[in-house]
Amino acid sequence: MLKLLIKKQFSEMYAGLFFDQKKNKARTRGGTIAMIAMTVLLGLGVFGVMMTMLSNAICGPLTQAGMGWLYFTIMGLMALLLGVLGGAFAAYTHLYKGKDNDTLLSLPIPTRDIIASRILSVYFTVGGMVLVALLPAVIVYWITTGFTAGKVICGILFALAVSLLALVLSCLLGLLVARISTKMKNKSFVTVFISLLGMGLYYLFYFKFMDFIRTLTSSPESFARLEKIPGLKFFGQAGEGKWLPLLVVMALSLSLAGLTLFLLVRSFKKIITAADSVSRVKYKAREAKQKAPLRALLGKEKSRLTTNPGYMLNGAMGSIFLILLAGAALIKGPELMAHLGPAGGNMAKEILVIGAAGIIAFLAGSNNLTAPSVSLEGKQLWILKSAPVESSSVLKAKLGLHMIVTGVPVLLASLCCALVLKPGLMGGLLLILFPLLYILLFGAFGLMMGTLKPNLNWSNEMVPIKQSLPSMMTMFGGWFYGAAIVGLYFWVGQKMGGYLFLGIATLVTALLAGAVLLWLMTKGSERFDAL
Repeated sequence: MLKLLIKKQFSEMYAGLFFDQKKNKARTRGGTIAMIAMTVLLGLGVFGVMMTMLSNAICGPLTQAGMGWLYFTIMGLMALLLGVLGGAFAAYTHLYKGKDNDTLLSLPIPTRDIIASRILSVYFTVGGMVLVALLPAVIVYWITTGFTAGKVICGILFALAVSLLALVLSCLLGLLVARISTKMKNKSFVTVFISLLGMGLYYLFYFKFMDFIRTLTSSPESFARLEKIPGLKFFGQAGEGKWLPLLVVMALSLSLAGLTLFLLVRSFKKIITAADSVSRVKYKAREAKQKAPLRALLGKEKSRLTTNPGYMLNGAMGSIFLILLAGAALIKGPELMAHLGPAGGNMAKEILVIGAAGIIAFLAGSNNLTAPSVSLEGKQLWILKSAPVESSSVLKAKLGLHMIVTGVPVLLASLCCALVLKPGLMGGLLLILFPLLYILLFGAFGLMMGTLKPNLNWSNEMVPIKQSLPSMMTMFGGWFYGAAIVGLYFWVGQKMGGYLFLGIATLVTALLAGAVLLWLMTKGSERFDAL
């Protein structure tokens, strides 16, 4: 039974390697081999190369200085962080919130077998992340200091210990998120929260790590302070090849993993059957309010966005970065302007205004809500078309959601930048108008492409969101348009003046947006009717 459960779990996790969700059919043997090879190459090629370059940069100096333990401490903690970030989501979705938990518990299957198959699938994810991060570091260390049987064995056992620690932390973090999810009405926000938390922790660790490296290189006294941190040197010595620290770290990781498994076996049913909190509402008879068609359609689009974590993460991530940009402008902007001083002159201020408008437009362009919106109707499109609403209203609602979700953060970021830069009336208006017209243009363009080239036969919603032709054309089209404006500015814009150039770019963007909107309300509506 355990073998069948493991096979079932892995087939669910890696179904994309064997089944083409875009074409809704099984892949050929050659296609499966190609997908597996591409996945391995991407993992090893991106993270592996990055970790190899980092290992190669710090291994030699640290080992020559007798600080090999610090090298393995740095690389081991980075591998641990990556494993936890990758494993926490897997633990939440596959261990605690599996869709077939209730079905499996109703069958005569031992609970330990269910947990073992789930834990093994999570460990496979965690171990893969740890291996990609730590294997290059171990190999670089072997090449730098020389191969010995002891170092090889210690390196392998150290990677195993780190992966077990990452598994324990992933299960605990996944349990925490699962507990939080039972208190929230909208579970999609839990997935978004995990993803944003993972990204935040990754970038926080990255920037802190870079500060840490700069501190080490500029202050030798920092080495002595590091040795005083309890357990830090002991952890690094385990990877360096010293047997006593390695045995202690292995014993600790095995004990924690065993304790986690024991606690899960005892409390698994209680955890996964914990009832979601439901607020009691006393029914009160009230008269239903009629909504205008456009408002009702806009509410429908909002509901789809807020109940689909993949749609939120891939279609509205730019809004979060825009809010962060607004905060950074208010915090760091005055310092930048004080550093620039009066010597910069009007030309420098114009360049800053154009640069701010370009950055805001670029971040806003990463939002891609309209391109997949028609395809996301899928096989239920007939319900929308049978409703007593005009097709133009349907398209307006889809574009309206994009303008609300993206336009409000764009306006906030533009106003914050204008407060800091103080560009005057003309510069402030252009700083606000250009990004707004930019998102209007490519929101309408994405909707146009989604109407012309819809994919209504998907089996997974992520196909139209990430892999469709409209999404890719909208994304690359926005990048190309922004790059063309930057190139034209450096070619002819500096000669005519920054504000004049930005004004012309704003006017051209407005004309293009108007042309696309006119198509949507005429030919686009007819095209939507014919779907």
